Amino acid sequence: MDNQERLSSFTVNKEKCAGCALCVAACPMKILKIIDNLCIMTDENKCLECGSCRDKCPERAITVTSSDISSQTAAKNRCH
Repeated sequence: MDNQERLSSFTVNKEKCAGCALCVAACPMKILKIIDNLCIMTDENKCLECGSCRDKCPERAITVTSSDISSQTAAKNRCH
């Protein structure tokens, strides 16, 4: 992202994750792995935040959220 800082949140509910690896197969950046039957992200800087992993998870164990700091700052400045 040009001149923008991204805050991303990739969370896996450990109680729900079955380690099935459907998320790993769905990730276009190939940055997910299953370790000890749990999905982990290996490089969050490469995450597109596309939600493919979340959408493929049959257990709904994955949450992906993001926010653009520059957009938030610009919106705050417009309000003042």
